[in-house]
Amino acid sequence: MVVAVQISIKDNASPMLKRAMVELPKSVQKGIDNWGQVLENNMKIGLRQSSEPWDGKISNSIRWKSHPRKMGGELMIAREGIALDRMRPHFVSLNKAQARNIRVAEWAISKGVAREKGGRVIPGSIFVWPHPFIDRSIGVSKPKLQPMVEAEVKRSLRTK
Repeated sequence: MVVAVQISIKDNASPMLKRAMVELPKSVQKGIDNWGQVLENNMKIGLRQSSEPWDGKISNSIRWKSHPRKMGGELMIAREGIALDRMRPHFVSLNKAQARNIRVAEWAISKGVAREKGGRVIPGSIFVWPHPFIDRSIGVSKPKLQPMVEAEVKRSLRTK
């Protein structure tokens, strides 16, 4: 069975539909960018909750980049962040150079990883494991995508 649908447009509705066709891709992109900022913030929060970063290098590398010509964007994360999230558990030995770093040496001595003998730090080794934060952050952000885009589309169609 074939169903035929005929749509007729009144003259006064035509400008509104033309404007909607122009505004729709812009508003969808704006909604995706808003969601990208939410994803970026959730990634940074997840990183802080999952690990104890020494510096802000990984957190500062997390950023949302919008594509101006294509619809969408991408989340940029430093390789160290991916490694922190996906690495296999393994031992890491503290070498002499790391033991000379006052901050690392104090931490290692307080945790019992290294010991101090005659004013010098004698390094040991520690067991490290992954600190997953990427999948968890995406899981928190993903349900917000559709409502954010829909809200932006409704807002753009309603305002002008």
